Amino acid sequence: MQDDAYELPYTLHHALRMAIGDADATMPDGWSDLDRQQVAQRLLSYLGQRVTDDADRFTITQALETGLKLANAQSVFEPWLVDATERLVEAGEWSTVGGWLPADEPATPELQAINAAIKGVVLRREGDPRGSVAVLDGAVTGLPSDSEHGRLVRVHLAHALRNTGDYTRAAGIYNELLDSDFDHVARYWLCDHDYLNGRFRTALSQLESWEGRNAADEGERLRLVGHIARVNARFDDAVVTYTRAIDLADAEGLAAAEAKALVNLAQTRCWTGVGAAAIGEIATRARDLLDLVPNPVELVKLRSTEAVAAAIASDHDGARTAVDDTRRLAEEIGYTGGHNLADVAAILLAVRSGDAPAAASQALADLGRRTAGSGGNIYWVPIAAAWIGQGDEYDHRWRDIEWLDGEDTLRRWAEVATA
Repeated sequence: MQDDAYELPYTLHHALRMAIGDADATMPDGWSDLDRQQVAQRLLSYLGQRVTDDADRFTITQALETGLKLANAQSVFEPWLVDATERLVEAGEWSTVGGWLPADEPATPELQAINAAIKGVVLRREGDPRGSVAVLDGAVTGLPSDSEHGRLVRVHLAHALRNTGDYTRAAGIYNELLDSDFDHVARYWLCDHDYLNGRFRTALSQLESWEGRNAADEGERLRLVGHIARVNARFDDAVVTYTRAIDLADAEGLAAAEAKALVNLAQTRCWTGVGAAAIGEIATRARDLLDLVPNPVELVKLRSTEAVAAAIASDHDGARTAVDDTRRLAEEIGYTGGHNLADVAAILLAVRSGDAPAAASQALADLGRRTAGSGGNIYWVPIAAAWIGQGDEYDHRWRDIEWLDGEDTLRRWAEVATA
């Protein structure tokens, strides 16, 4: 193997470097461990100067890989390592970052926190959000709440809690992260919490002033705007917004973000009667990307869209199978939100197929219980209640929902069930 940067073959060059590096260990004027650590600290600080707000992903990747290895070898740390880690995780590069961390216990508490955060992300993305919560809950104990690495662990704990359906506790953590180096992340997810609780106008107002730092942030903003349009039955607006998010992610090489936006597009178009073939085409594109950047939560959502599309197409057997699959996939990964999606599809199926009203009423009761307990997705209850003639019973509970078009929103949803 030849390295063009050196005259000697790489393996020989590496051996010489190691030998020279240890040569002065026993000499009177040799470097002490403290000398080496101080030099490493200066080098790490110098590396961090490359990780500016407008640094591209390649630059961040190069700096972080070298920085993590240097930090672990010499037991040093710089706060920029946390920022660079989070930026690559947001870009879907959590596995890459994990490969740069040592297999055994990292050398410093700060690196141990980064390691725990990455483990938590990997568990969540592999479909084990409860395991992720356990790892991150354990890691956060004893970490200084005002430290960069402590906040990294806490923000990913909040993300994992959302996947388990505990939106209320997650929102509490995001509130604690306001006005910190994770302020932009916290504000975004608090907008998402407003959306989940039907505060649509409030969320849109906040999103207008929310400033992301990069293309990944802008993609997330677009997706949340699309979510609000979708659940207000503004399907055309949602399709346009999600398509912008897909195009942006594709242009920036953000496979994880593109997969999520494709799932959201399927979640929108399934209500419009486009047919199983059209939904299948979108789902195939999304699943191909999810093979590269696994996210089992998105697979649950995709299966629920196929249930809805089948119900609207009067494929009752196909819809029942897809509802059952949605519940099974959600249960396998502990994703409470997946059961909500299955309930909605089951109620729609009951209305369109003429199934026993008692089954739809029970599914609605289950949906109401789960959404009330988790602190999210509450808007589905009045939508589904209107489908089965129980809108008046639920109206007094959900009258504070900020429907963008008032009663016209529920009228449009009623048309979906009866068209």
